[in-house]
Amino acid sequence: MRTQARKAGAKAREVGEKFGMKMGQYVTRGTDKLGQIDDATQKFIRERLLGVTDGTELPDSARMRGIREFLANTVHAPRAGSGMPTRGGFTDDRAGVAAMTAMRGVQLGGLTTAGLALANLTNAFTRQQTDSQIPM
Repeated sequence: MRTQARKAGAKAREVGEKFGMKMGQYVTRGTDKLGQIDDATQKFIRERLLGVTDGTELPDSARMRGIREFLANTVHAPRAGSGMPTRGGFTDDRAGVAAMTAMRGVQLGGLTTAGLALANLTNAFTRQQTDSQIPM
């Protein structure tokens, strides 16, 4: 009886360990995909919108050079370990991860604020209609 209980306990531990390893693999794959999406999004913003190529500086004559480089190297900096060369970026420790998370939160807050402002503007235009206008 004890032998069967030990075997059952060992089998349960083995299954639990395999399940834990599988779950860990899924979590790792999921965070890797999220990281790749973040890398692509931030790179698009840095290169296409701000015009700052990774690892290079803007010419001294560039329009709004300081602001564009500041945003590219801080707010839209790549994740630590992404392999992208920058003058800024985040460190691969708790402080770096916290700073990156805060910056992504700032970006999300900015998008939310812009969306709310646009919704308020739309509501203001809707209320300003006169009797001669076609209703929206």
